[in-house]
Amino acid sequence: MTWAAALLAVAVFVTLARGLQVIDKSRETITHVGAALRVLRNRELADDTKETLVQQHAGRLLALFAQLTLATVVALAIPSVVIWLLIRFGVLQSDALFAVLGSWQFLVVALLVTAACTRLTGAKRP
Repeated sequence: MTWAAALLAVAVFVTLARGLQVIDKSRETITHVGAALRVLRNRELADDTKETLVQQHAGRLLALFAQLTLATVVALAIPSVVIWLLIRFGVLQSDALFAVLGSWQFLVVALLVTAACTRLTGAKRP
């Protein structure tokens, strides 16, 4: 039961993170950072123009930060609450759960579950 609960939590987290577009928003963040750096390195632009363009990127980056933070908190909170409830009602033992979560075997299986969930939810490569 402990392994099943831990793997289910991983699967739910990955599915929620994908559904809440954490990966897509992370890619967009990297794109905006790169664009802002290109603006700053452009010697042909006047400083005022650079400032305006970088501020536009900064505004979008701030919005992405808020969206990523909220989406990640939600994706972590839901499986965490379920695990907490299972421990609270005696279905799981916390010591056994932490032993499973800390094992290399679980990390390997969790990686495989993550890959499977990513493939099943239609994750696209950049």
